[in-house]
Amino acid sequence: MGSPDGQNWRKVTPDGEGFTGATMTAVARTGDGFIAVGGNPVGPGLMAVWSSTDGVTWKRAPSPAEQIDPKIDPKVSSLRADAVTWLGGTSYAIGLDDNMSRTNVEGPIPAIWKGPDAAPWERLAENAQPGPIPFSVTEFDGALFGFWPPLGWIGDGTVHVLTTAP
Repeated sequence: MGSPDGQNWRKVTPDGEGFTGATMTAVARTGDGFIAVGGNPVGPGLMAVWSSTDGVTWKRAPSPAEQIDPKIDPKVSSLRADAVTWLGGTSYAIGLDDNMSRTNVEGPIPAIWKGPDAAPWERLAENAQPGPIPFSVTEFDGALFGFWPPLGWIGDGTVHVLTTAP
């Protein structure tokens, strides 16, 4: 799988539906494989999610039921996930809602989605966010340390350091 020496790689993801015109911006380990998120800037401009049990075979999940006004060019309006994490059996994605069809807000706003690997994800209302979620996680001396906010987050800029250490 992948590259044994980090220098020689082989492509394992197929071309075609679910992959063409999309971008993968982040990947995380889950309980039974991997989850990747990104966007679909060519086409509907919606947030995209893929899952894999082995890192070789990937399947795209349906995009959330959010809509971008079809009269708006997806190059200037999009819902894009930039970071993903897996926490307590649930996957969370953070990104930007840059929907030019919105008339009451200027510029992109932060967005958070949660979901299972293979079903449509749901967008959480900002006030439904389950607190700071560790989007960058590292292990040290048997404990996990996580950090919020993720890269690209334009909401409240307060840094939170979280840990499983006693």
